[in-house]
Amino acid sequence: MSTSAGDQDGLIPLRLGVLAAGPPDDVRTWSGIPFSMTRALARRFESVTYLPAGSVSPTRARLQRTQRGAARLIGRRSLPQQSSRELVRRCRQISRNLDSTPVDAIIAITVDQFVAFLETDIPIIHHSDTTFDGLEDSYEQYTNLLPWSRRQGHDIARRAIARSVMSTYPSQWAAKSAIEMYGADPDTTHVVPYGANLDRPPSHEEAVESRSRDKCRLLFIGRDWVRKGGPIVFDAFRELRRRGIDAELTVVGTDPGVSHERLEVIPFLNKQIPEQLERYRELWRSSAFLFMPSRAETFGAIYCEAAAYGLPAIAADANGAGEAIDDGTSGRLLPLDATANDYSDVLESIWSDRDLYAAYVNGARRRFETDLNWEVWGDRTTRLITAALGVDVDGSREAISP
Repeated sequence: MSTSAGDQDGLIPLRLGVLAAGPPDDVRTWSGIPFSMTRALARRFESVTYLPAGSVSPTRARLQRTQRGAARLIGRRSLPQQSSRELVRRCRQISRNLDSTPVDAIIAITVDQFVAFLETDIPIIHHSDTTFDGLEDSYEQYTNLLPWSRRQGHDIARRAIARSVMSTYPSQWAAKSAIEMYGADPDTTHVVPYGANLDRPPSHEEAVESRSRDKCRLLFIGRDWVRKGGPIVFDAFRELRRRGIDAELTVVGTDPGVSHERLEVIPFLNKQIPEQLERYRELWRSSAFLFMPSRAETFGAIYCEAAAYGLPAIAADANGAGEAIDDGTSGRLLPLDATANDYSDVLESIWSDRDLYAAYVNGARRRFETDLNWEVWGDRTTRLITAALGVDVDGSREAISP
């Protein structure tokens, strides 16, 4: 991907190269976050160019599968994709891309493994939603790791941060981990929340004034039913109905393996198909709450989408999710040990008070308009990048240190 708009007025004359886990112009890459980031940056900088890494060789892919299988046999997990030898090989392709496509700076989006091993003097802007420490023992694939995988994961995180002129994270929780665990400089470690990954966010009026009150429709969106708190959602939904509340539950993105006459399951929606995209939008418009009490969540971009639609979010105060939701204003955060009954109490109290519910709807939309949108992210990140590189907004450049 190469996006250039250097002939337009007002753009900062800097060429940015992008490292990502896949093509950032593909909305399927990492839930669309690199797409939204690069699109926002392309509206502010002269050019934004994707720098693909070398692909994993077939031989290496087979070896990685064997290593994972061997680890499972002894009851452990491994991360063979973190092999330094393989990462060095893949980074050579990035170096070749840099030779043919000169850039002034590199923005690396959740690819610590490339930043750690890329040989370059070009300044690197490092971004991640968390650190390796934030992943370990919180996400299934990062639990019960072999010692060498743990060591390499922490080493990659430390090297990536040290080799960058600046690091950004969407939450204070992640930034604190970078500083306390990996020695990140507090002066070059910044927090910039994500925006809503919506191609066409609703207007203020659409989000606030059209909110239906006919049924208490609960919306759950996520692939990992257990980690996202699905069992709690289902139990709380049934408890609300037991209490006489006309509740419905829609589950999108997974098959929960449970059934109920008022439960709708949509295992998959492809937002690149117009009919399915419209169905996705209609779910947001017709729901009363986003209910997703994740057991672990680095930030939760889905909460930003809820805010865009003026949908109060009900969640657990886990990791970075507590910063995507303004507790008591745009939604409610409950402790990780809260029960389904606790969530039912909160949902019932908000739903049964029209004025209180309206206040949450307005608070959610206001949070989107002031913080959780990509224009705000783009403005804040642009200021940080130009300051880190010693570039004034008029394009004059001071010394740049790698």
